[in-house]
Amino acid sequence: MTTRHNVSLMGTVFSFCLMASVTRARRAIEAATAELEAVDRAFSPFRDDSLVTRVRRGELAPESYPPPLAEVVRRCAEVTARTDGWFDPWAVPGGFDPSGLVKGWSVEDGKLVKLYPFTNYYQTMAFVNALAWISHREDHHPDLLVGYNKCRVEYMTHAIGGLSENDFICAAKCDALFRL
Repeated sequence: MTTRHNVSLMGTVFSFCLMASVTRARRAIEAATAELEAVDRAFSPFRDDSLVTRVRRGELAPESYPPPLAEVVRRCAEVTARTDGWFDPWAVPGGFDPSGLVKGWSVEDGKLVKLYPFTNYYQTMAFVNALAWISHREDHHPDLLVGYNKCRVEYMTHAIGGLSENDFICAAKCDALFRL
């Protein structure tokens, strides 16, 4: 039996498609939704009570960060260093916002995927050409599907047949390019 379910959280929609009995699927969806809600409560920059908002307001000192927040801050610092500052969660209006670490990307068929919208063909091609330059410099090349006003970017490390840390670093650089 196939069970499909959508959950709206964090400004996006999470879609589940499970091949299991209705009871098992419902339990799995409830558990996944509970985990996503916990992540939203902790890391949303839009919730007044989240850890991220408390960091932004200066209410939490680094030495008092709970382990999950300390881990996210550590990963953000690592990606900032690995992307030569292209990704910097501290350089956004309002202060710390780690959501750019994963925002807007999905995993489809073992690939990290994101669709970027543009106003016209010129903007699309400017993005594609700049991304080509960055990709060449990184020696890590995404698959691109280019349309008049959109570009779908797909990262996967072919050598291992799946996702590697480099895919996520290049995705962060891709996001930073789009924000320019």
